[in-house]
Amino acid sequence: MKILIDVRKLLHYEEVYLEEDHKYTFEPFHLGAEEVKFISPVHLHAGLTRIKSGILLDGHIDTVVEVTCSRCLERTELPLDVDIHEVFSIPGMEETFDGFDTVFTIGADEKIDIEPALNENIIVNIPVKPLCSENCLGICPVCGKNRNLEKCNCEEEKVDPRLEVLKKLKDSL
Repeated sequence: MKILIDVRKLLHYEEVYLEEDHKYTFEPFHLGAEEVKFISPVHLHAGLTRIKSGILLDGHIDTVVEVTCSRCLERTELPLDVDIHEVFSIPGMEETFDGFDTVFTIGADEKIDIEPALNENIIVNIPVKPLCSENCLGICPVCGKNRNLEKCNCEEEKVDPRLEVLKKLKDSL
């Protein structure tokens, strides 16, 4: 999917600033083995500014994604509110953007595809180990029950006697 914005007026200095405020629908994707689904559209509110070597996009995106909790393995909704700062270079001027991890290029049709920039910003803001809540109890390592939903009577693993001193220290803190 491409999300194209016509920047012809910026490139020809007919305007020096454009504002974008749109909602985009994204398809689910895989992040490693994790499936990430979009619960709400990706809302972009951004300004596009003409600079000497291209266009600067500064703005904010927000959406809600569905991911798997890393403790209890239940699907959970995760709101994402992300500030974005990206550059789109005039072809051949990419080296003028020191300090940016990624420099996107303006197309020959004088349009920019912001979809890769949005994807990149969403991906880097999904936690490596997402949680349904900070208080998630996770899954019992003995019986496999979700401790958030039901209590189990399993005994915790015995502590290695060599580490017993550390357990006592931890309990005293």
